[in-house]
Amino acid sequence: MTGASSPASPGRRVAFVAEELHSSGGLELFELAIAESLARRGWQLELSYRGDGDLLERWQAVATVHRRSAGGASTDDAGAVDAAELAAVVAGADVVYCHWVHLMGHSLDAARAHGIPVVGHLHLPPFHLREGWRALVKGRHRWRMDPRVWSKRSEIDAFAAVSDFTRGQWVRSGVPASRVRTVHNGVDPTVYRPADPDERRAVRAEVGAGDDDVVIGYVGRIDRVKGIHHLVDAHRELAATDARLRLVVIGAPTRDDVEGGERFARELQARSPASVTWLGKRRDVDRWYRGFDALVVPSEWDEPFGLVVVEAMASGVPVLASRRGGIPEILTGPLARWLVEPAADSIRDGLARLLAEDLAALGRAARAHVLDRFTVDHTATGVERMLLDAIDATGPAGPAGPSAPRATGPRA
Repeated sequence: MTGASSPASPGRRVAFVAEELHSSGGLELFELAIAESLARRGWQLELSYRGDGDLLERWQAVATVHRRSAGGASTDDAGAVDAAELAAVVAGADVVYCHWVHLMGHSLDAARAHGIPVVGHLHLPPFHLREGWRALVKGRHRWRMDPRVWSKRSEIDAFAAVSDFTRGQWVRSGVPASRVRTVHNGVDPTVYRPADPDERRAVRAEVGAGDDDVVIGYVGRIDRVKGIHHLVDAHRELAATDARLRLVVIGAPTRDDVEGGERFARELQARSPASVTWLGKRRDVDRWYRGFDALVVPSEWDEPFGLVVVEAMASGVPVLASRRGGIPEILTGPLARWLVEPAADSIRDGLARLLAEDLAALGRAARAHVLDRFTVDHTATGVERMLLDAIDATGPAGPAGPSAPRATGPRA
């Protein structure tokens, strides 16, 4: 998306079908940011959700909320949604919008009871069809995939995918190409913003870094597929000859394999030099970006998008990142030279090149790039167009079901 002009949609109603309202994951925060943006544009929102969390008050400010009396506590019992209750929540909506793959079938059932179109948002790869992925990302193969959602006969009216890369994965898995449109993720540039000198100094002081030190950041899971071990090894080599270098790691071990994740984290910390600071999971990541001189995203796996790349860039922090998944769609043009392979030597050499540049100038260019392409307003405009297209394509006869011809959906 290169423009952010908003379609006219006063009084339209959208029903979100969500999980728990916790800020523990990026998807939950992204879902809420889109809801808040749609509300500012005049949409009326309904929310069906499974469990309370720290995001509840923000949702209550923009939507009429309905906590489901029954719902899947995990991907294994996601079928426990009360169909009649969900159908009652979405009854007055013009369109149903769902970010959770295991809830899209339930969303479809509830919407079809009232002739309402459904738009799904694809944040992850098609794990239900993968073969080699299971060894890389554990625990995500459990979702029971509904062929009415994930097949050439899909009844979902339209899907948004977070990158061209992710879109291609789903299309190759069988979802009709004409139903999947790329809508890149975006961030709020008033939250992710450059630091003033006092802010920068205060954040860096918390890890013992002075004005002349060079602070490299990492934000993400402490997980082998995230490539953090490559970054630690690259940092060790560079720090051996440059005492100014510091590495600050923000993140916790993977939850998919608790015992293995904690063991990996302990082993990695044990072999790290003293110039590495491990902060664990933090809720104030936006503040920490303001203390970094650069961010490294060394992922081995194919990131569906790479939101931390955009968060750091919006904060005026240059980024060195793996040439994997959707990340090359962010680091384009002159920024493409900061794409590297997820290996210690490639990251080491890339960091050496990066640190030889004017980091402040690179940071300004990075933020300008985000403001032009990757704000939450750009994303909300793309989502809003999809919702309106789905409503318009449905027509007065209602959405196409198994015995009715389908109206032409939005094109990619």
